[in-house]
Amino acid sequence: MITLLLDAGNTRLKWALYNAHTKALTSVQALAYVPEGDNPLGLTALSEVLQKHPTIQQIVVVHVLGLSFEQSLQTYAHDHALDLYCVKSQAQGFGITIAYHQPERLGADRFVALVAAHHLYPEQACIVMDAGTGVTIDALLATGAHQGGLILPGLRVSGQALIQRAKATHLAQSFDTIELFAKDTLQGIGSGSVFGLVGALEGITNRMEQSLGVPVKRILTGGDGTLLKQYLGSSYHYEPQLMMQGLQVITESL
Repeated sequence: MITLLLDAGNTRLKWALYNAHTKALTSVQALAYVPEGDNPLGLTALSEVLQKHPTIQQIVVVHVLGLSFEQSLQTYAHDHALDLYCVKSQAQGFGITIAYHQPERLGADRFVALVAAHHLYPEQACIVMDAGTGVTIDALLATGAHQGGLILPGLRVSGQALIQRAKATHLAQSFDTIELFAKDTLQGIGSGSVFGLVGALEGITNRMEQSLGVPVKRILTGGDGTLLKQYLGSSYHYEPQLMMQGLQVITESL
């Protein structure tokens, strides 16, 4: 069976194909959301993917886009005779036990990332950092017991207010050249956002490791992971396909 793995975040739709027979996972593709009339969340793009890969029989998706997106996806899957599984956070599942008092309120994307981390490093405590629109930081014991976590603003969220106050319009350009001693306002905002988040990640993960009392594997993923990894130490392991690896583990268990 060929399964389409979907990760629908706040700003991008990411996907990969998984072959259950060969256990092979394709490279991840991504598309920024573009409004499409009454279809604002990329279902037209999804349709194009399915047309290119007519052997797809199943969709396994994790998303943070709310009920309307899920209902639209359910309708789409039904109309195209596709099996659909939407990943939900749960108190226990796929080797993970969630620490939240209301486990279903943990973001499903965080749940999938924890599943992947536990699968990749089954005998080691982990701290999982997903750097996207927001930055989530979750601690996981080697047993699969989630200890809880934190949420921080992402790079672009934290820099946006300053960009607007400075009456600049090119937020993306502020990250083009990161300098500790920036020489203009735009570069100062971008560099300050990067070093500020790097410092926060280092400080929080150090505190978490000390509190856990055991060595941890520090795992970084997400859209801004490539940029942040440049300024983090060698103890931070960048896993760009972490979400797809988690979806693969879940798919194999269905």
